[in-house]
Amino acid sequence: MVYSSDLAEYTRSPSPAERALVERVASESIVLLKNDQNILPLRPFSDGSNRRVAIMGPNAKAYFVTGGGSAQLRTSWCQSPWEGISDLKPEGIELAYALGCHGAKFLPVLDASFSNKAGVRGFDLLHYAITEDGKQAAEPSMVEHHDLSDMWMYDFYHPDLGIHYFTELVSVFTSPIDGEYEFGLVVSGQGWLYLDDMLVIDNSDVNKQIEGTAFRGFGTTEVLGRVSVKKGKVSEQGDLKLKIRNTSSRSFTILVYLQDQPGVEVLSFVPDYEWLLSQPATVIPLYRKPLN
Repeated sequence: MVYSSDLAEYTRSPSPAERALVERVASESIVLLKNDQNILPLRPFSDGSNRRVAIMGPNAKAYFVTGGGSAQLRTSWCQSPWEGISDLKPEGIELAYALGCHGAKFLPVLDASFSNKAGVRGFDLLHYAITEDGKQAAEPSMVEHHDLSDMWMYDFYHPDLGIHYFTELVSVFTSPIDGEYEFGLVVSGQGWLYLDDMLVIDNSDVNKQIEGTAFRGFGTTEVLGRVSVKKGKVSEQGDLKLKIRNTSSRSFTILVYLQDQPGVEVLSFVPDYEWLLSQPATVIPLYRKPLN
C-alpha cells in the first residue's frame, strides 16, 4: 500500500438445511463458563423496562475470520460481533458501544463508511504514468475498483506505467461519528492524503520518513492526521483522495532462483519488472533487504 484485483469470493448459496447446520455448529461450539444472575439470554427486566448492554473493545466491530498475512482469507460473507448482537437482540434491549482501546498495530483499514461515487463500498484506484518532466500524466492509464485498503503493489505491472508511477485512491467518505476522525498512512514510496482537497497527511519527504516494519521492512511508520467531522455528513466535495508515488528509490538485494540455472543468484539492482518478465523461466523472489 501479494497484489491482485479484489475478486468476489466464489461460492454457491447454501440451502436452508446447510445454513441451519452451520448455525447449530457455531452455537454448540460456544462454552459459557459463567452466567451470574442469569444475565443470559438477553431479555428486558421483569417490570418491562429496557435493559442496557455495553459492548466494549476494538474487536467488537471488526471482521476477523482468519489470521493476517499468508493466513488471510476473503470470505464470501462475515459479520462482526456488534452486527450479530444488533441483528438478533430481542425487544427491550438497548446496546451501547465503546472502543476502549486500540488493539492493533495500525489504524483499521477503510470500512463501510467509504464508497466510490457510484455508491459501491470501497474505492476506485487510478494509475497514472509519470511524464518526462517528472509530473503526473493528465489521464490515468488504468482504473479499477477495490474494497480492501491494505494493498501490496510490488508485483503490479502495466505496460503504460513503467516502474515509477502515481496511484490515486478516490472514495466518498460518510462520517460515522461526531468529533475528530483519525486517518493513518503507511507507504513504501511517497504518499499524500486529502479530504476535500485539504491535505490531512503528508508522508512524502524521504528525508523525514522513518523506516517501519510494514511491507517487509520497506514501509514507513504510520503517519497520522485528524479532521473534524459530523455524523452522517458526506465529505463536502465527495472526495477522500490518497495519492501515492510508487518508486523504487532504494536498491535491493534479491535472491532469485531461475529454473533453467542451478543454484541461487544474488542480484543487487533497482527492481526492473521488464527484466523479470523477460526471463524464460519462473523467477521466485525469496528474500529482500535494503542495501546500506
